[in-house]
Amino acid sequence: MRVDYPKDKLEILIVEDGSSDHTEDICLRYASSWPNLIHYFHRPTSSGKPAALNFALEKVKGEIIGVLDADSVPDENFLRRVAEHFEESGAAAIQGMTRSINARTNVLTRVASLEEEIWFKVMISGKERLGLFVPLTGSCQFIKAETLRKLGGWSESSLAEDVELAIRLTEGGYRIKFCRDVFSFQETSSRLSQMFKQRLRWYRGYTETAIEHKRLLGSLNRVLLDAELSLLGPAFLTFNFVSYLLSWLIFITSTAPLAKILACSIITLFSLPLLAAGFLFANARRSKEGLNLSLVPFIYAYWLLQTIIATYAVLSSISRRPKVWMKTEKMNLVDEPASDVFEAARSHRRLPLPRVNHKLNRGRGLRICFVTSHPPSRGRLSEYAVKVLRELEKSPIIEKVFVLSDSKTDPANSSYGQKIEVKKAWTFNNAASLLEIPLRVFSLRPHLVHFNVHFQSFGRSRLTNFIGLSLPFLCKTLGVPSIVSIHNLGERVELKLVGLKESLLNRLGLRFATKLITLASSITVTVKSYVEFLRRTYGCRSVYFVPHGAEPMNPRKPCNPHGFILMFGHMSPYKGLPLMLKTFDILLEKKKGLKLVIAGESHPNFPNYLESFKRSPHPNIKFTGYVDEKELPKLFQEAFVVVLPYLTATGTSGVFHLACGFGKPIVASDLPEMRELLRMGASAILVPPGDVEGFCKAILKLYDDPSLARKMGERNLSFASNETWSLVASSFERIYLRLASK
Repeated sequence: MRVDYPKDKLEILIVEDGSSDHTEDICLRYASSWPNLIHYFHRPTSSGKPAALNFALEKVKGEIIGVLDADSVPDENFLRRVAEHFEESGAAAIQGMTRSINARTNVLTRVASLEEEIWFKVMISGKERLGLFVPLTGSCQFIKAETLRKLGGWSESSLAEDVELAIRLTEGGYRIKFCRDVFSFQETSSRLSQMFKQRLRWYRGYTETAIEHKRLLGSLNRVLLDAELSLLGPAFLTFNFVSYLLSWLIFITSTAPLAKILACSIITLFSLPLLAAGFLFANARRSKEGLNLSLVPFIYAYWLLQTIIATYAVLSSISRRPKVWMKTEKMNLVDEPASDVFEAARSHRRLPLPRVNHKLNRGRGLRICFVTSHPPSRGRLSEYAVKVLRELEKSPIIEKVFVLSDSKTDPANSSYGQKIEVKKAWTFNNAASLLEIPLRVFSLRPHLVHFNVHFQSFGRSRLTNFIGLSLPFLCKTLGVPSIVSIHNLGERVELKLVGLKESLLNRLGLRFATKLITLASSITVTVKSYVEFLRRTYGCRSVYFVPHGAEPMNPRKPCNPHGFILMFGHMSPYKGLPLMLKTFDILLEKKKGLKLVIAGESHPNFPNYLESFKRSPHPNIKFTGYVDEKELPKLFQEAFVVVLPYLTATGTSGVFHLACGFGKPIVASDLPEMRELLRMGASAILVPPGDVEGFCKAILKLYDDPSLARKMGERNLSFASNETWSLVASSFERIYLRLASK
C-alpha cells in the first residue's frame, strides 16, 4: 500500500480462488481497510491462473493492466516508471524484472536466483536490444487493456498463458518492451518438489505452445522465428539430455572404434561448453560474493534436474497426458533486504532476529569499531557521528564502541561515558595513514566495524578516498563484518560543483568506488531512492534505508514573522550562496528591513570559500562563522525561514532535518533528494535550482502569509518526531545483530 502512485488512478483487484490457508482472511482485512481501492473476489474452486486473470479482466476499468503474483513485493515507484515507459515507447506490453526475495535460503535458491538473474539481465535484455522476441514471464508484466481485450484475453487452455499471450502479441505486430528499472521481488522455490511442479508446468506449457504455433518455424520474420525457437527450449534440453546419455551408453558398451570416437566427440561437444558455462554461471556474481566455485557441482546437478523435468514435460506433451494446473506452494521466506529496519524501529516491532553466535556469549554485548570523522573536526559527517554515538551509548545490546577517528580528535575531551572510547587512527589527505584502520580493527577484535562516510570523507585526494572506501571490503575479507553508512553517491552529483573535474576518468573512478562499497556486508543510505539505485545498478542486496535523523527541539515555539532569513551549513560552491545573495538584493527592494544570516564556515574541502564574500560587508547580512551546538537553539528560534538554494545535492540534507526539528518553514531547490523528503512527510516550497526570481517569490510568500509558514513549521516538527536519532540508532542495532549472528 506504499506504492507511490495517485490513488485515484489506481485499482487493485485480488482474485482468490480456492486457497486452503488464511489467504482469504488477509484479503478481506485489506479490502475492508481500503474499500475504494481494493476489490476482492473469491472463487470457491481454482481452474488455473488464466481463468482468474480473465475473470479480473471483466472487472477492471483502467487503461493498463498489471499482473503480480501473490508473493510479489514490487518496488514502490514501479508504477510511475511503467507509465513513463508506456508513454515514451508506444509498446503494447511491458515486462519488468523479477528478483529472488529468498536467494540465500539454500543452495537450490542460490542457483535458481542466479539463473533468474542471468535470464533477465543477459537473455531478455539481449533480445530487447537486438529487436528479437521478448517473452512475458507471468509476473511484473503490464499490458494495455484495449489490446488485451482485442486478443481475447488469456488462453485458459494453456499452462504457460504468459508466453502464449506474448506470441499472439508478437504475431499481431504489437511490441513488448523489457524494462530493467521496473522490478519486483518474489519467492524462489526452495524445495525440489516445488521446483519440479513449477518447472513441469512451465516446460510443458512452452512445448505445447510451440506445437500450437509450429507454423512460425517457416516464418521469414526473424522476431517470430526467434519466438518459436525460444518455445522449443525444453525440446532442446531433452535432445541434449538424450544425446548425452546415448553417447555415454555407446561409449561404454560399443566395441567398434568408430562408434567410440563418435560417442566421445558428442560427449566432448556437450561437456566443454557445459563446463565453461558452469564456471561462468557460478561466478556471475563474483564481484559481490567472491568466488563461487563451490557452486559448480550444484550447477551441474541443477542442469541435470532441469533436463529431467524438461524431458518429462516433452514426453507428457507428446503422449497427451491430462493437463493439471499445479500451483507453486510458497513458504513465506524473505531475506534481509525485504525487511525495512527503520519502519520496524519506528513501529517498535521486534524483527525475527537469528540467534547471535557464540562470540557474543562471552561478553556483555556487542563490541563495535565506528570509523568516522569526529569533533573538533567539522564537516565530513562529524556532527552526524556524535548524534548517532550518543544514542548507541544508551543501547543495552552494546558493550563497547571504539571510535576510530581522524587525528584532529582529542579523546580526552570527548563527552561520552565509558561505553564509547575515541581513538585517533587516521589523518585527512594521508593515504598511508588509512592503513592503520584495518590494523586497529584487527587488534581490537570487534564483532563488526561501522564506516560513516561519503565520497570525500577522507580528504580531497582521489587516491586517499579510494583507499578509504575500499576499507569496508578489506575488513570483511579479514573476517570482520562491515557496515557502511554512505551519505551520497558520486554518480548522482554534478562533479564540477563539488570541486572535481567532469571527466571520464573521474566518472569511472566514482563508479568503481561505489562498487567497492557494495562489497561490504551491509549498506545503509539516507536517501530512500538510493536503495533502488544500488540494487538495480550494482545488484546490492543487503542495502537498507536509515534516514538522516532529526531532533524535535521546541514544538511550542510560535513562528516568528519578524525573524531573519537563515542559510546554514558548511559553505561550498554547490550550496548556492551567490544565488542567495542575489535573491536577497531583490528582496530588500520589495520588503525593507529584512535580514539574512549566513551561519557556518567554509567546507573543509573548500577552505577560505567564504572569505571573498565577507570582504564586501552589507548592513543587513551577517556572517556568524561556526556555530557551536549550544548556540543552535537560539539561532534557529530567532530565524523565520531556512533557505537551501543548492545547485546540486550530495545526498540528503542535514540542515533540512535540523530546520524541521526547530519547526521552521523551508524554501529549497527542487532536487530529487528534496522531493523525496516531502514525500516522506516534510514540508517545503521547492524552487528550480538557480532560479533567483523563484526563491524571491517563495520567501515573500511566507512573509506575507504567516499562517502558511506556521502550518509548514508544524508539519516539519511532526516529520522530525518520526525521524528521531533514537530510531536511527535502533535501526543500526538491528543490522548489527544480524551481522554479528552470521
